[in-house]
Order: sequence, then C-alpha cells, then structure tokens
Amino acid sequence: MQKIARILIVIGFLFSFYGILLVWQRNNPQRLTFSHYQAVSTRESAVVPIRIRVVDLDIDLPVVAVNMKDNKWQTTDDGVSYLKSSPIPGEKGNAILYGHNWPSLLGKLNQAQTGNKIEITLNDKTKHLFVVHSLAVVSPDQSH
Repeated sequence: MQKIARILIVIGFLFSFYGILLVWQRNNPQRLTFSHYQAVSTRESAVVPIRIRVVDLDIDLPVVAVNMKDNKWQTTDDGVSYLKSSPIPGEKGNAILYGHNWPSLLGKLNQAQTGNKIEITLNDKTKHLFVVHSLAVVSPDQSH
C-alpha cells in the first residue's frame, strides 16, 4: 500500500510540475521573441489597419499598429496587433496581424472554417475582404 501511495505522490508532483510549465509557457514574455525574423519592409506607412471583423465567429476588434522593439514583438491587450513593417493587408506579401487567444480577443479563432470572411478596415476608410481558404496551426517559432 505504501508503494502505491509513493507512486501516486510522485505522479502528483509530475503533474504539478507540468502544470507550472504550461502556465510559464503561456505567460512567458519571451515567447514572442523571434531573433531570426527579418521584417519584410522597413517603410512606415500612413495607411494602417484599424479594425478586423470575422462575422461568422463574432470577432470585431480594433487593430493597433506596433513595431518590433529589441527583437520583441509588441502586443496589446485591447485588440489585435499589426506589425507596421509588414505589408498593408491587400498589398503583395504577408501582412502580420496577431493577438492573444483570450476569449475576449481571438479565442474563437480556432473555430474558423474555410469560407469564413475576414474584413479589415484601414484608417483611410477602405475595407478589404478576405476569405479563409486553408487553416494551419503553427507554433511561435514558425514565423517563416
């Protein structure tokens, strides 16, 4: 009986350690540090996205234009971040918009399906409509 109790205690400690590791990974500010990332463009544009909507997922959030600072991606807790050194949505290249997967922000994004429409409004009042053609889940170290 003591042997089983010891095994259960060890398993309990392992699960506790694993839980602490998961909390640390989720809240580690270094997880958005990509020292190998090279910005597509270094130009600063006066036209930037200000709002993103995904009607099918009930997502309607402000977009905050940010820069990389000391190889760290700046983030906002109030909406979606847009990396100003990336192309403007609708231009050639990959526009980089990112945010937290909290329920109040992009938490529903994992429910996206092909065919969903994404509307991005720019500060010059133009709107760009995009349609989801494929889905992929990537980790933070897959910035390429």
